[in-house]
Amino acid sequence: MNKIHFLRACWNDCMVVESNGLFGIIDTGFDDGINLIAPYLESIGCNKLEFILITHFHHDHYGSLGDLLRKYPVGTVYMKRYSGLDITTGGGEPATDEYRRTEMANCDALCALAEEVSKLVVINENVKQVKMGDFCFDLYGTWEAVKELYENPDSPYYHEIHFGENTNSVALFADVNGTTIYLGGDAGNESNPYEKFNKQNDQYARAINRPIDLYKVPHHCCGNCLGEDAMRIFKPRYAVATNWTDSVNGVFSANRDKLMAANPDLVLLCSDRCGYAFTIGANGDLSYTEITPAPAE
Repeated sequence: MNKIHFLRACWNDCMVVESNGLFGIIDTGFDDGINLIAPYLESIGCNKLEFILITHFHHDHYGSLGDLLRKYPVGTVYMKRYSGLDITTGGGEPATDEYRRTEMANCDALCALAEEVSKLVVINENVKQVKMGDFCFDLYGTWEAVKELYENPDSPYYHEIHFGENTNSVALFADVNGTTIYLGGDAGNESNPYEKFNKQNDQYARAINRPIDLYKVPHHCCGNCLGEDAMRIFKPRYAVATNWTDSVNGVFSANRDKLMAANPDLVLLCSDRCGYAFTIGANGDLSYTEITPAPAE
């Protein structure tokens, strides 16, 4: 059996991947996310993890990594190292030098812990895939974008702290028994005169060039996260937005409208009130149940 479990989350991400009795986690929510994750893993019979993958180094994605590593046997940790060049914090506020030093120390400590109790794979351009059971995720955005934009003399942002760590976010694509899955992390679609990083989600969509059955909306459905090419190609059938329902229907309704225009039959789910467990069948067969009652905080 193959499943993706989207745990109840708002302004953070945590997904449990399940395949034939094997389990992995993509992003780990906030620092207190362990209080949601651990009871849920117990409820589905998970007592060890084949992998944990952190899409990028913001606290709403790596927050419970340390607790998970201390609580469960974990085969491999996939993670990008923090750039140290974040212009904004994980919460969107202006980043200070103190913030950047603290985040670098957090990254170093988590990498050291992962190396001590698991196997650490630092995500870079040489890391193409993550495999577990019937899942084979292709990774997009594996480059160290923020550092390259800062260090390359050919960059228009040479030696300028100009980007947030979201620019480093990995996105994942898989085809499982004919069901296509795109997990967008916090990857954005901003215009950038440095072509390698211009409209990243559009680039990933053109490379994949297939409609998507199950779509984790990038960056909590806020900001410039949905490109024209991405929506034209992906036409998602189901989409999960890790944000408040009222916000998706209100302040971020322009992104909701783009999703619905891409596929008027889209089932759009927000994970503020409950989580969702998607079961992946054969030949594109896909269904979901609500994860209720939601695990206690």
